[in-house]
Amino acid sequence: MTLGEFKTIFWWEWTHRLLGRLAGAAFVVPFLVFLMLRSMPARLVWRCAVLLALGALQGLVGWWMVKSGLDHRVSVAPERLATHLGLAFILYCALIWTAMEAWSGQARPRGLKTGGWPVAAGVFLAMVYLQCLLGALVAGNQAGLIDNDWPLMNGYFFPPDFAGGTFWGTIAHSRPATQFDHRIWGYAVVIFAVGVAGSGLNSRLLMGQSRGLALAVGVMAVLQACLGVATLLAHDPLWLALVHQSGAAILLGLATALAWRVRRP
Repeated sequence: MTLGEFKTIFWWEWTHRLLGRLAGAAFVVPFLVFLMLRSMPARLVWRCAVLLALGALQGLVGWWMVKSGLDHRVSVAPERLATHLGLAFILYCALIWTAMEAWSGQARPRGLKTGGWPVAAGVFLAMVYLQCLLGALVAGNQAGLIDNDWPLMNGYFFPPDFAGGTFWGTIAHSRPATQFDHRIWGYAVVIFAVGVAGSGLNSRLLMGQSRGLALAVGVMAVLQACLGVATLLAHDPLWLALVHQSGAAILLGLATALAWRVRRP
């Protein structure tokens, strides 16, 4: 790594850490004020305490990730990158869930018909989250720089160099394997999302916001898949990769909102 390259990653890292600390302060200060004034409902106190703990844990995991790039390598371990991103997205989903709880007030009495929507929305949320983790492994291995054709991978449906020696070496460190897994699971996410959208538009159990969110996840999933293909074919330029990652965050947020909303018909 040249001195210029180090300066570049230094400022990215420094800014990332500073924003993390500012976000922590923006959460902790009002939280403590609300507690002292006793103006926060008890049902939200424990949720915010969990959010605070997740934020602190995220900082520790971030250092654990960075540490893997300080010895014998100039990039972080892909599995640690996926862990750091995965925890960030858990915090992100929990923030959305808690915000919707705070905005909507106490839950209504049970007994309202929801059909199988809470289960379906929960499954879809888990699928999107797993896809985000697979995307982190792709990024950590720079797997977007190989097999830049679609729908095949270097002319093959199943890449001949898929295996990485060991099971862990394959799922976490094999560049063809991480890209293949991300592709295949992405197809499953899109199919499920389109099914959710179609069912939502025709379901008598979903109304208003729930129906709108069901349609939104279908549209966003298709758009996100198109962004993924475009990023791959363009050989993973940074700006397009960032748009693709932002799309993943938007889709995950919509899936979280849908999973919450169908439990409050």
